[in-house]
Amino acid sequence: MASASIQSTHLPSELEFLKSGYNTTLGHDDLTAPGRLQLFEHGVSFKLKYPQLPIEGLLVGGQDRVEESAQWFREGYFGRKWANISTFTVIPEDNKTISFITPSFTCPKWQYAYGNNLTVEWGTHYLPPITKRLNKLIPGANLTDADAHGALYACAYDSAAYGIQKSPWCGVFTQSELLDFEYELDLLMVGAFGYGLPNGMGALLGSTIVNKVIQTFTKSSNSLVSFGHDTTIDFALTALGLAKHIEKRHPPSVS
Repeated sequence: MASASIQSTHLPSELEFLKSGYNTTLGHDDLTAPGRLQLFEHGVSFKLKYPQLPIEGLLVGGQDRVEESAQWFREGYFGRKWANISTFTVIPEDNKTISFITPSFTCPKWQYAYGNNLTVEWGTHYLPPITKRLNKLIPGANLTDADAHGALYACAYDSAAYGIQKSPWCGVFTQSELLDFEYELDLLMVGAFGYGLPNGMGALLGSTIVNKVIQTFTKSSNSLVSFGHDTTIDFALTALGLAKHIEKRHPPSVS
């Protein structure tokens, strides 16, 4: 139904790409080509800037994308002889292994829903106007809020994989709509991995990361090089109390 409507309707310039169809080859949780390049170059840059840094090993979260990220950094930093001068330790990411990289996985009271519920509620406010606007531009397409949401994610993931301004979807949305989408992701991070967790849970979980760094700096002559997630950083920032008292502001679309 949507495809027929697209072909029979005069579309504005920002939606013309739909007549040729849109397909993606992106996988799920994969490291992108720009990501591989960035990690390798970061390893080289790190070696040039800190040639005497005592790095003997890497601690890596047990997710494929994270492991590959560490491998490309390792190649850039150590070169082809990395196996002779470094160790590569993978820490499982499950509910049995206590890990400073994914501290929430072994906490029985932690729930992803603490953040996800906030995003669902926010979606009921900002997505319907977007869906309504797109359906007006494509009569008969009968797009849903889930369709609009998916298109916003296509903009984000295409940009990460192929470069800024490479995704045709980004031009479909207004700046205000993109800021509303960005705010959704802010809510997820705060709610599931930060100050939005109940009873100071975010700071408690983040303390495992901070304590690991302190322990390394005070009890070891080697440097700690670990590879985790953006959420690992969120927990650590929460434990440090950074940006805790910044006034919460809603995007422009909220009255």
